[in-house]
Amino acid sequence: MGLDVTHDCWHGAYSAFNRFREEVWDLAYPNHKGKWSDDAFMEREWREFTRYKPATEPLDYLLFHSDCEDDLKRYMLIPLAERLEAIAPFLSTEGVGHMAHGAQAKALQFAKGLREAHAAKETVEFK
Repeated sequence: MGLDVTHDCWHGAYSAFNRFREEVWDLAYPNHKGKWSDDAFMEREWREFTRYKPATEPLDYLLFHSDCEDDLKRYMLIPLAERLEAIAPFLSTEGVGHMAHGAQAKALQFAKGLREAHAAKETVEFK
């Protein structure tokens, strides 16, 4: 059993998805590198994030989203796709564990799916 995100954004193990988000986190928030798995830190950051919408950092739509339910709204899709495409060159190209391809390929795949969903006037669902 794994995570499926519609529009072919992601299909794979939850652990791989979390590794992907951790790498994105470390790049987006270098001052908080390695804090992705710190539950107390993330809970505090989530409370801060939910106070301000839309996000000033579009990656937050991905970083703070549940990995097993809900959806990304249409207004989130293009800013997140653009940001993932912008950081992709700085992400790893080698796969690790259940993430057969590097984070760079996964970011570009996710961005492509976001753009397809937006063009279809749909949200992106996490299942």
